[in-house]
Order: sequence, then structure tokens, then C-alpha cells
Amino acid sequence: MYDYKPLATQLRPKTLQSFVGQSHLLAPGKLLKRALDGRYIHSFIISGPPGTGKTSFAQIVANAWQLPLESWSALSTGVKDIRGIIDKMQGLSQKTMLVFIDEIHRYNKAQQDALLPYI
Repeated sequence: MYDYKPLATQLRPKTLQSFVGQSHLLAPGKLLKRALDGRYIHSFIISGPPGTGKTSFAQIVANAWQLPLESWSALSTGVKDIRGIIDKMQGLSQKTMLVFIDEIHRYNKAQQDALLPYI
């Protein structure tokens, strides 16, 4: 049996050094690079068209900081899912997790309200 992975997954950068683009944020001394180096990141929004590295960037940060990564699409999650991940996060011993929500602008008011206290 083949261990098939999509080409995009196989070619995805694994480290910040192999991540191409966004030098205005990720070059030495720049805002996001300083925040990453200092491990000081709070909630922020990554915006861009499909295929520009938003998911890859989240995976790179999670790997570099050795954090669990919870990733989901707003198109397929509801308030119950949001509460479930919050419960999961609160049950972790290290109390820190990186959460990546794709298409977050698609959340309705009830979904946004469920997420807001934890951001």
C-alpha cells in the first residue's frame, strides 16, 4: 500500500528558514520575526489568497515552539466544536496550544461569540 501524501504537503516548508516570502515581516529585526524569536505571539490574523503559506506558517511555528497545533476550517465547525477544542486545551498540562482557523471570516455571530473569550 502506498503512503500517499499530496504534492503540496510533500513540498510544504518545515522551517522558517525554508519559508519563502513575507520578508517585510520575517526578516531579522522585523516585527513578526522578533515576536517569533521572543516566543511572544498572541492572536493575530494571517490573510492572503489560497496557496500563500498561511497553514504552512502555522505548522512551522507550532513545530518550532513544540506546541500542539489544532487546525480546522470555519466552514466545517460550529459552536460545539469550538467549545470542544477549548475544553481540550484546558485539559492540557502545558496550557499552551496554537490554534489555526482557516476561513475564520465565515463564522457567524454565535461562533464568534463562543471563540471571543479565549482570544
